Amino acid sequence: MLNPHWSGPPIRIKTADEVERCRAAGRVVIAALEAAHQTCVAGATTIDIDRAISEVLNSNGATGLFRGYRQSDSPPFPAEACISVNDEVVHGIPGDRVLQPCDLVSVDVGVRMDGYCGDSAVSFLVPPPPDADDEQRGIYRERAALIDDTRALLDGAIDLIRPGRRWSEIGRWMEQATQEMERDLVTEFVGHGIGAVLHEPPKVPCYWSGFVGQDFVLEPGMILAIEPMLVIRDATGWPDPPSVNGSGLPYPRAAIVTAEDGWTVRTVSGAVACHEEYMVLVGESGPEPLTLGTPRVDYLGLIGGVSGRSALEKF
Repeated sequence: MLNPHWSGPPIRIKTADEVERCRAAGRVVIAALEAAHQTCVAGATTIDIDRAISEVLNSNGATGLFRGYRQSDSPPFPAEACISVNDEVVHGIPGDRVLQPCDLVSVDVGVRMDGYCGDSAVSFLVPPPPDADDEQRGIYRERAALIDDTRALLDGAIDLIRPGRRWSEIGRWMEQATQEMERDLVTEFVGHGIGAVLHEPPKVPCYWSGFVGQDFVLEPGMILAIEPMLVIRDATGWPDPPSVNGSGLPYPRAAIVTAEDGWTVRTVSGAVACHEEYMVLVGESGPEPLTLGTPRVDYLGLIGGVSGRSALEKF
């Protein structure tokens, strides 16, 4: 049963100096993601993107947090960044995969610098060829809309951050907004606190129904990594979402599976996924994204789509 009162390990409230160190690490993450953006073209490999990121980290004196990282019984992660393509949700291992036009590529970068961490993820679309046919244009539009929805969900959640507000209020809004978007949400992975350690308390879910962790109240000085993962809904393959705990509220979850490499997480249906993440400070009067400036191309706007999901209601 959900505990509405925080009783876990202490949630670290950062000093002004610690905030600035996290901000500096965030700036390196932004530069690394820009290098990834420049490398994310048809014909490049995912290891090309990882090498570009590694060069940025080395030139800034930062250490990648993902190389050598382990979770449960997984092998050490073998690269600087997680690079996930199309149906890969998160934790994709860079390699010799050649990017194709209209591929959706989610890049997640974590660094340590001067004892503090930065972490952010952004998704890119490989441009279609100039002579793209109607099928390619349709794929591009569908994936551009997914990226746009994921960003709108993340930005909407950030806008709701206020000292004194419970995270459950924001999680419920994200869950409802995801349903309105008619997307599926990956619920096995959640956001987290961040500071001197990559994964600090608390857990920060982008939904609420069925979450078995603890609620918490936002306080100035908290730094949170918020990271929704949305999936294109496959109308031919998904059953009706289940009711959770008798609440009658469905949660729009996507079925996922971990590959034999012990890391790469894919959708069971093969549906395309998108992962976006910002590191955000809870300020005295509201939110302050510490990785603001990540390279966000308005892919939907480029093809004349309506972007931003501004019609989503907030409280």
